[in-house]
Amino acid sequence: MSLRKIILYVVILAILIGSAPYFTGYLAQIKFQDMVTIFSDIETLPVNIDILEYHRGWRASYAKTRVTLFARTTLEKPNNFSFILEHDIRHGPFVQLHNDNYKDWRFARAVIYSQLYLTDKAKEILKTELGDTELLNLNSQINIDGAVDIDIQGKALQLKEHAGTNRSAWQGMKGHWHLNFDMKNLTGEMLFPGFDFDLNGIHYDARNIIYEVDLIRTPDNLWPGKVVMNVESFNTSQGPTNTPLNITGLTANVVATTHDTMFDFAGLVHVATIFSHQKQYGPMDYMYSLKNIDAHAIVSYFDLRQKMRLASPSEQINYYRSMFALIPEILKYQPEFSVDKFQIHTEAGDIQGKVHMVMGGNDVQQPQQIVQSIVANMQLILPKSTFRDLLQYQYSQQPLLPNQTAQDQTQQINQRINDSITHWLQDNTLIEKDQNYIINANFQDGKFTVNGQAQALPQVPWSGAGAGH
Repeated sequence: MSLRKIILYVVILAILIGSAPYFTGYLAQIKFQDMVTIFSDIETLPVNIDILEYHRGWRASYAKTRVTLFARTTLEKPNNFSFILEHDIRHGPFVQLHNDNYKDWRFARAVIYSQLYLTDKAKEILKTELGDTELLNLNSQINIDGAVDIDIQGKALQLKEHAGTNRSAWQGMKGHWHLNFDMKNLTGEMLFPGFDFDLNGIHYDARNIIYEVDLIRTPDNLWPGKVVMNVESFNTSQGPTNTPLNITGLTANVVATTHDTMFDFAGLVHVATIFSHQKQYGPMDYMYSLKNIDAHAIVSYFDLRQKMRLASPSEQINYYRSMFALIPEILKYQPEFSVDKFQIHTEAGDIQGKVHMVMGGNDVQQPQQIVQSIVANMQLILPKSTFRDLLQYQYSQQPLLPNQTAQDQTQQINQRINDSITHWLQDNTLIEKDQNYIINANFQDGKFTVNGQAQALPQVPWSGAGAGH
């Protein structure tokens, strides 16, 4: 081989090696944009991500994103929380993990180091109140085959007033997420060891909150799969002796599946023990399902809901109207909702309930037709003493009247409970059987009955309920 050919091959090889980081940087940018879209599209993840900046370089790129977490949305005030992340994106195929370190390399499309973007003022406040400014770190890797792995670490935070104690307002977090190469399967797990803080005179603490997902994307851009949350304990207290609420052993999961053009949900909630108002309950089990939802209608609904979450209060009403207009499509295949099991163990016996409801149809369009299409049955069984405890709590929320003693109020409440139960037994709202009260409710053909007795329905002004009004 001639010297000229050797030199040519060396030059070509040098060009290929030199251009490889820029090429993988281009692929990393596409994958980064796809990741942002996917995490924003998944309905079971209450988050939206916007790319604010992206500057692609030769061996590295820089990006800035705004992450919005949704807690609750109302017409009056969207309850959203946003923060900004900075991303140091280091290109492959041979990634230098740290500057000035030529020993540690990784074979990947890109490695991404992400952290909270903080102003100087924010850093000063955090340093004063928490003693640290590095609250959250995300380390991601885009593998050669296109799969993505994300590791999340959050530090434990101790408020200034907790200095010298073993209390931590936030005990940190850690998690791992994996998105496969064709971006159709997302798995993840987050662990929150707990929190411990006081707000408005009430103390809150929780231990070992675990959140897991396993989702698969469909051609309709739905993400059926399984979402699970476990909470070891959750407590609130007000004062050294008053414990309004204590929950242990909480497990909740939702499974979504697709078949043909249908989208179905099923879920369960289990709680080992509930301590409330000086009484212990549990275990509690709640199992439900929702079937026969049109998949295309659900895609449209989720899209509108996502846009509504980000809209201003004045704009949200338009999205509500659009979502209302989707109701006939959602009800086209007669969705079926069931509570297959509702059971809470109490010292006096078990609270039990079941619900089954079908509504809609292909020719159901107007609100009156929707009401007429509903066929629903419900049964609730309540131990007598537990029912009295519930009434006792409800009636005791009223403050003392002038010149009324606590003893007078107790006597008045007991008399009111007795009068209420006697009245409900006489008009058949309650059925007495052994040590329980039973309520059987039915709705069909626009008529509502309780224990076989017809009940008046409230009048609804349907004329203003349409999507265009």
